[in-house]
Amino acid sequence: MRIKHLFGWVAVLALVLALTLSHTVTISVGHGPSAAAAPVSTSGGGIDTEALAAQIDPAVVTVINNQQAQATRRTAGRLTPTTPAGNGSGNSGSVVPTGLGSGVIFDNQGDILTNNHVVEGASSLSVQLADGTQVDATLIGRDPSQDIAVVHIDAARAPAVATLGDSNTVKPGQPVVALGSPETLANTVTAGIVSGVNRQIDTYSGLIQTDAAINPGNSGGPLVNAQGQVIGLNTLGLASQGDQGLNFAIPINTAKQAAQTLMAKGNGAVVATKSYLGVSVDSLNSSKGAVVSKVQPGTPAEKAGVQAGDIITAVNGTTLNGTTTLGSILATLKPGDTATLTVNRNGQTQTLTATLAEYPANSNSSTTP
Repeated sequence: MRIKHLFGWVAVLALVLALTLSHTVTISVGHGPSAAAAPVSTSGGGIDTEALAAQIDPAVVTVINNQQAQATRRTAGRLTPTTPAGNGSGNSGSVVPTGLGSGVIFDNQGDILTNNHVVEGASSLSVQLADGTQVDATLIGRDPSQDIAVVHIDAARAPAVATLGDSNTVKPGQPVVALGSPETLANTVTAGIVSGVNRQIDTYSGLIQTDAAINPGNSGGPLVNAQGQVIGLNTLGLASQGDQGLNFAIPINTAKQAAQTLMAKGNGAVVATKSYLGVSVDSLNSSKGAVVSKVQPGTPAEKAGVQAGDIITAVNGTTLNGTTTLGSILATLKPGDTATLTVNRNGQTQTLTATLAEYPANSNSSTTP
């Protein structure tokens, strides 16, 4: 199963055209009135997408990743460097806008949530506001383990602030809209429903699945419920041939927790906020729990006494089932937190205690929480 991150890399000409031709919205500039002041669901229980778009769009931005000039080609929505631009013409050392993603202003200090893969490798960052104004931005910090980053602009330039919701209350079937800048088309709004929750794709756990159309460039943009609350950050979609409407967002509770850590560190820190237990499992969605196939040496799981063949049935009292997985529970915990594991070993129930570690950078297995 091939995965595409929803980060649209573009040539400089396309960027210039996008910044020039993008739809302009007149909004007030200040210290960020709420972009979700009132519910916008219809009386029939649906969603008023027009009102919702007008409400939340001022807090949605385009994040511009500026890098050293180089010739590029597009491969599966990512930037693939080739040779320095200009072939000796002296242009290879200049900084140019080479990639676009999305983001959402989430506080009145000018802080913006986006994806790590949107800002990764940037020499500098800038942000295009919903009215087309472009402002300088700085990186507060990023977390590759959760694909989350925080970017900052001058608070006086922030036109609005989005209201963050509670992703623990998200249920399949709820209407949602996705906002962002797919393929340089700023101020784009698409609608759909929540297709599923607590999904695990590659190393990402607890994801919200939606059929709302999101495409390269939507990365970091908000997934919003009918009340105008941000419930997730759009981050990836399945790119296998024939797949349609299989898109995923990081739960906003996960993003809020990571953002708190990144903002406490500051100064562009690269921090792993995802917790790590250190087991490989045969199934993360078994009704019996997570069946441990391997315990990684030197990890919290080994130190706690977890063994291959154990079935982890609960963590901190929360039972694993078809929708609540080991990965989704661990995603709510931080490195250093204690995880009390309820384990079925040869038909006998045991309780083991593990102190979680930081998720290692070199662990890329989809079966290793």
